Amino acid sequence: MTSMFDDRNLPARLMFHDRLATALATAAERKGTVGLLALQTHHGAAAVAKTDDVVRLADDRQMVLLKTAERLAQAEALAAVPGVKAAGLAVYPQDAGHPDSLWRAASEAAERAKVEGRRLQRARSDIREIPPVLEMDRFLLHYQSQVAVADRRMVGVEALVRMEHPTRGLISPGEIILMAERVNGLAALGEWALRRACEEVSAMRASFAIPFTVAVNLSLTQFAEAHAVERLLGIIAESGLAPGDVEFELTETSPAISLSAVAGRLQHLRQQGVTLALDDFGTGFASLTLLRRLPLDLVKIDRRYVHGIDRDERERDGLAAILGLIRDLGLKSLAEGVEREAQYAILRRLGCDFAQGYLFGRPLPADSAGQ
Repeated sequence: MTSMFDDRNLPARLMFHDRLATALATAAERKGTVGLLALQTHHGAAAVAKTDDVVRLADDRQMVLLKTAERLAQAEALAAVPGVKAAGLAVYPQDAGHPDSLWRAASEAAERAKVEGRRLQRARSDIREIPPVLEMDRFLLHYQSQVAVADRRMVGVEALVRMEHPTRGLISPGEIILMAERVNGLAALGEWALRRACEEVSAMRASFAIPFTVAVNLSLTQFAEAHAVERLLGIIAESGLAPGDVEFELTETSPAISLSAVAGRLQHLRQQGVTLALDDFGTGFASLTLLRRLPLDLVKIDRRYVHGIDRDERERDGLAAILGLIRDLGLKSLAEGVEREAQYAILRRLGCDFAQGYLFGRPLPADSAGQ
């Protein structure tokens, strides 16, 4: 029987995530492999074999779980199904060791396939060609505006990590995260990004007539170490910014961390004035657990739940349900990936608090963002 979920609602995605996590756990025990195939299609569902697990992310996107070596060998055939525009394949354990990382790797590969005009692209496993995080001096930050939905006023910027590769040019944030995970460098990357963002935004704020905050992405693994909070607060203080000028956008990259210990450290940060946001809500495997157990102020809704709200009533209803959940928890909401005026109008009507996306500005380096 085909396992086909329509992911215009959060429970459908969580069911698929649970299947993926279970498949990876089984593969780890048996020293097997698992494939995740991201499909970008023209319209509707692509034809898949009945033994595959499939989740539809939108009318033009699917994820296919390939749980056996035999099914994995058929990935190229699935990518050639009529209606598929581009496909990205990520394989456990070669490309990633965690469900979220595998998801990102497959999605990144599909995007590259679309850009390069290929039918199927494998996730990049050439991380070893890039120097370890601590040795790199090619990182830079771009900044994207965040606005209040009610009046379109800019309230902050998100600092997005970029990296110059000598032959490939700018590497995407998703690939940078995968690379950092490979070399156990997420904590170092997070501290570098916070320090650079605080320094650059401190200078940028002098060019603006109004104050604004800066949001920096940090993995929850950043807080596994006992003295992490003191180091992060020290970095903020050195820049001249106050803790209230900074927001940490938290992502889960490891299921092995102790949430109770992390929650206590985050609470200390929050008491000092730092805003805490859960990033990419709806894509992680523990999103609902994190909502309940972490001391949060804001929830960032992944762009997949925003993409079709002006074109599909089911997607609009799904987003309304997510916003209702966030409000019931007493938290603020931010919608990612807003590109069209029609999307913005719906967000206003649904009562979303903040928004971010190309409609309000593309990511820019500090010298351009400050103009």
